[in-house]
Amino acid sequence: MGEKVGELGPSLVAFVLFPILASLIFRSSRKVFWPALATCGILACYVSGLLTAFRQAQVTLRPSNFPHTFIYANVVFAAYIGLIVASYLTLVNAQSGSRRAVNLAFFMPLLQLLLVREVFPKFDHFDRDGTVLVILGVSYVSFRLCFLVSEVANNAAPLPSLSQYLAFAFFPPLVFVGPIQPYAGFYAATLEGHPNSIDVNRAVLRILVGAVKFMFLSAVFAEFGYGVAFLGDGHLHSRLDLAIALLVYPIYLYCNFSGLCDMAIGVSGLLGIPVIENFDRPFQSRNFQEFWTKWHISLTAWIRVMVFTPLVKNLSRGTSPTNIPHVIAVGIMASFTLIGLWHGLSLHYFLYGLSQGVGVAFVAYWNPWVRKKLGKNRFTQFRASKIGYWGGVCLTYLYFAATLFLFANTTDQAKLILSHIR
Repeated sequence: MGEKVGELGPSLVAFVLFPILASLIFRSSRKVFWPALATCGILACYVSGLLTAFRQAQVTLRPSNFPHTFIYANVVFAAYIGLIVASYLTLVNAQSGSRRAVNLAFFMPLLQLLLVREVFPKFDHFDRDGTVLVILGVSYVSFRLCFLVSEVANNAAPLPSLSQYLAFAFFPPLVFVGPIQPYAGFYAATLEGHPNSIDVNRAVLRILVGAVKFMFLSAVFAEFGYGVAFLGDGHLHSRLDLAIALLVYPIYLYCNFSGLCDMAIGVSGLLGIPVIENFDRPFQSRNFQEFWTKWHISLTAWIRVMVFTPLVKNLSRGTSPTNIPHVIAVGIMASFTLIGLWHGLSLHYFLYGLSQGVGVAFVAYWNPWVRKKLGKNRFTQFRASKIGYWGGVCLTYLYFAATLFLFANTTDQAKLILSHIR
């Protein structure tokens, strides 16, 4: 959910263009393999970004301004490639072992994320809410490159060459919607992958399932969401309409986001590159803590490894055992606040992240308290009961649905929606 997933239509060209070119590259000699794969990925991302820029410009600008859009899009894309190369140079420098160099290598991709999403659009006087920003999926790229620093520093993956680094950064199936794939798995697969190891039928089926979710089911559920039902018609609505929108929006978001992830996994599978799953039946979760181990799995895993675990370890030093639950709660709140801000530096995203942290922290306090009150045996029986399970599933879904109101709407949109409730 790092980008506006529902607006990535033009970017899907990469899902068609890239596998065709990459399948030819995989049959090439190893001398040209990595440079060709990097060039192929950059080309696919460039074409997708340019198409997106023109589509957005067509909606908000006059056709006479298309040359401006073309020039601006090319300048931004060239600058972005420069930032990626700069990130690679900091990674090479981190091989010195200096803590300062490692920290710089880690924060460099985050700096490029800030520049591309928050600074670059402000240089374009024709910009309308980020209209001609052509770098889609920059959040996923930045987080993957940050994690790569950790992998290299911990000897979990070898230091990549520049062409390997660019091929990983601009791997189109994972650029636009994730998942946030570690480099080690990507590197191993590209070294070992060959046409005979590809399960074409399974990969194509995964793409078709994803396409149905994204193109059909999400479109159907979107009709009952906030945009069409509240912001689009200008009429007053009942509380029942709002309740329907609240309940349906999580399903829409799941079909939209997981559908694109399915297609990304399927396209990667056509090239023999396994990709980690991003969803695991999240709406069957019995509490909010479990929910966030099944929803956007790659993002929560990244936050857990890179933020939560080191933060809790540092805060726990010299702390008494009775304070550990509070330290964990602080780590949870900090982690989910960052998840909220990862979607954008806006108040509604901050509040969304805060609400997710509150939900997970509540479970972290609630479960030990209930276990203590009921006793181990009664607590185990309660968790094993259907009432306990389905009650937890329903409460988890309702809480997530309610808090997604903060994710789906800016503060102004939220005020507008609530003002139209009679």
